[in-house]
Amino acid sequence: MKRLSCLVALSCALVSSGVAAQGLENAATFYNACKTPENLDLCAMFLAGYTSGARVQAVVSRQRELYCMPPDTTHKQKLDTVLSYMSTVPAGQTQPTASLVYKAFVRAWPCR
Repeated sequence: MKRLSCLVALSCALVSSGVAAQGLENAATFYNACKTPENLDLCAMFLAGYTSGARVQAVVSRQRELYCMPPDTTHKQKLDTVLSYMSTVPAGQTQPTASLVYKAFVRAWPCR
């Protein structure tokens, strides 16, 4: 329920800030929107939802997590990691945001 509330709040905030929530599914839109200061908190919330969903998926499917992010990683660190990764693969920005988030997290926090 908490996750749903966060996603609803994020969607409303993005729409009110001029960024369509559906647009964040496209990596180029996410990258451009999340580089602007007024969207940083909203984009960090998007990534918080992503990481929570990935963690739940691993637990429910009884799979190991695909990346091993330290538990004290801040939402800002997650966002910086994703934006940094996206800046190195501009051609990849035609992909869904989730696929580039996954690749950024695996590169930054591989499981050993």
